[in-house]
Amino acid sequence: MVQYQSILLSSRYGQGLLAGLRHEHPTFFAGLVGNNGITDFKIKHMNENNLSFLQRQLENTGYGKEHHKELREAIVKQNPAFTLFHQQDYGKDSTVSSLHFKKAENSDMYFFNNHTVILKNERHPDPIRQTFYVNSKGDNITLKEGYNLLSGRAVEKDLENRER
Repeated sequence: MVQYQSILLSSRYGQGLLAGLRHEHPTFFAGLVGNNGITDFKIKHMNENNLSFLQRQLENTGYGKEHHKELREAIVKQNPAFTLFHQQDYGKDSTVSSLHFKKAENSDMYFFNNHTVILKNERHPDPIRQTFYVNSKGDNITLKEGYNLLSGRAVEKDLENRER
């Protein structure tokens, strides 16, 4: 759509069409402001299917729905990589997680690559950390499982080694 920007902006009809699209689809269009009404056209493009998939991955790895808005905002910015943070307490134990996302080089798809869980408790006054990698099959280590592993407890999980 960006390649048609100058053509659409060159006529009143095109300007009206862009203004209507902006009103109907505000998540895709922004920045239609200037001295003569519509001079700066910028598309905020996002792959909605990719966003939904990533939101489900966050939920399935134990991070719930609280990061959905933050995830959407980060994807709209189109940065090549970004990190979200999550804090969770389990009794007197405290965890902080960093969730790492990266954009594919040749498409608009983002991937949830890994999450690092940091645990601090009475047993571990110096925080301990572990990075858990995420795959698309869904058999990932969840936040709670990561917490249990860092706490020294066993977790029953069937995982496959990644073939190189």
